[in-house]
Amino acid sequence: FDVMVRVKHRYLLIELVWNKNRYVEGLTPFDIFKIVRTLVESHFGMVAAGACSVSLQVKYFNAAANTLILRCLSEYHRLVWASLTFCTNIAGVGVF
Repeated sequence: FDVMVRVKHRYLLIELVWNKNRYVEGLTPFDIFKIVRTLVESHFGMVAAGACSVSLQVKYFNAAANTLILRCLSEYHRLVWASLTFCTNIAGVGVF
């Protein structure tokens, strides 16, 4: 028996609003990935962070426009979303 399973992903569009027009220079998509993974781990534990990071991917990042698009499995998108809600700073610079 061959069973086909469809993998469903969700895309999250995020705008970074920096506090007092300060921003982090040299921020890369891999830095964003590490920040999101750390946020999920701090709020939901290592198991949730491991499950999310398997499918977590930064699809688009534009430092000039302060926007990024994250892709994750649909069963974990609420964990990522909730973790991003509680993000208050990135590399010591405040964000809203």
